Amino acid sequence: MPATGRAAEALLPLMQALTPRLRKRELTRVFGLECDVLPSVIAMERAGVAVDAAAFERIAAQWHTERRDTEVPERTARLDKLISTYAYWGQEHVRGGRIRCRLHPLATDSGRFSCTDPNLQQVPSNHTAPGLRACFRPERSKALIVADYAQIELRVAAHLAPCDALRQVFNDGRDPHRATAATITGKPEEAITDHERKLAKAVNFGFLFGMGAARFRSYAADGYGVELSTGEAADARAAFMRTFPGIAIWHKHVGGFSRQAGPVTVRTALGRRKRFAPGKVSFNSALNIPVQGTAAEGFKRAMIELQPALAALGGRGVMVVHDEYIAEVPLEVATEARATVEAVMTSAMASVVTSVPIAVEAEVRESWG
Repeated sequence: MPATGRAAEALLPLMQALTPRLRKRELTRVFGLECDVLPSVIAMERAGVAVDAAAFERIAAQWHTERRDTEVPERTARLDKLISTYAYWGQEHVRGGRIRCRLHPLATDSGRFSCTDPNLQQVPSNHTAPGLRACFRPERSKALIVADYAQIELRVAAHLAPCDALRQVFNDGRDPHRATAATITGKPEEAITDHERKLAKAVNFGFLFGMGAARFRSYAADGYGVELSTGEAADARAAFMRTFPGIAIWHKHVGGFSRQAGPVTVRTALGRRKRFAPGKVSFNSALNIPVQGTAAEGFKRAMIELQPALAALGGRGVMVVHDEYIAEVPLEVATEARATVEAVMTSAMASVVTSVPIAVEAEVRESWG
């Protein structure tokens, strides 16, 4: 008997015992999804991401030089972080022109991927480490397809909450950040400036998962460069809740979990569960896990479908970064591959998040940067 057959036969008693328990807990879809995505995960780990190790080394050398010369405390702290975390990746992790990591599809409560050895999901942006992501380049005669779900957490929240106003924004093809900015400013959506939209973007993503006004001040300043007083942050939160009243009702409902006597369970669209012990409910986690978990389920369905679709074009997926999918494909089919990635990611997520349209932004690139 082939080795694969013996392995399946050995697993049969376990599966026979496990199936009734999965059915009882309504976890069969989640279990099947996690089993089906494993071949894609293994293939990505084996493939790795092509990287220009020499360019990587040059950037690391620049950090060391600047660290010796700078006396600005904030910059010194940033350089120390970059050097200690990333400077030695070129020596320690690049083999055969590729850098390989370990992907963990079940390491988080929500089912989102985590990554180690090294953590490619935390490669800093060009703003923080200029040129670093540009070191990740495809092999000769190939291109990268970099695709990301647009505003996926807001779309999933509109579906799960549910929030009719937020659903309507997406169904109309409008911008949720302009909708919130219109409430804050009292202006029509089409008259919103880029700065006003930036503030509203911070508001939408900051308050969606229950952030308080005080925490939001530092979040808006650090992530978006928007400075607010405590009163302005409180007003922004109130504007967000007025714009999307279904989200306010959802927050109130989840807030009531802490007053329940027994354990509390929250679920994703496919039934993934997070159970909180009595009196131990985290308000932020109870909001966050169903949304991020549902997005992860749609994303994993896309990964499953993309593996054979890209293989038919001579391509392959090489990395996932939260809601972003990166593929390496022959240059001559890059346009077709981009369209394939966009279509598959859209349809896979739409099979899970059914009440709002899904949008995917996919590009053909010469590097990850």
